[in-house]
Amino acid sequence: MGEVQALLNLQVGQRVKVKGNVDEQGNFNALEVKVKPGDVDAVMEGRLQGVDVESNTIRLLGRDITLGPDTVIRSADRRDLDLADLKVGEIVKLKGTYSPESGFEVEKVKVQEPKGYYVEELQGYITAMDAESDVIEVVGMTVKLSTRTEVEGY
Repeated sequence: MGEVQALLNLQVGQRVKVKGNVDEQGNFNALEVKVKPGDVDAVMEGRLQGVDVESNTIRLLGRDITLGPDTVIRSADRRDLDLADLKVGEIVKLKGTYSPESGFEVEKVKVQEPKGYYVEELQGYITAMDAESDVIEVVGMTVKLSTRTEVEGY
């Protein structure tokens, strides 16, 4: 058993909202985990790290994410954008669906209004967990919990 007792209150199949940050190894370190009502959307939010128009991919939370031909991209004021309009450093929110078989299928990219601060965020179903290592998997990302992680809503 790991150190995080609150992990015992989480289970595979629960929908959660996780706030935190990504470390150099690509792990998402959770500051807060909230159990949420079921929903079909998976969400990733963070600072845009790269845009590759040729391969139709963006880099977010240390992951390369391919956008489909039907992915809608919108500005903070809801104008339609092209992939080339996105700028590295902008805060973006991705919405779509996730399954372990298909990965994250992005339906919408929305540039967020700058707030002077940001916290990276994931929303989706817990697809795996390891109580020994204090980790869960959400939207295909390994999420590391610590004794400082707040877990709410279970």
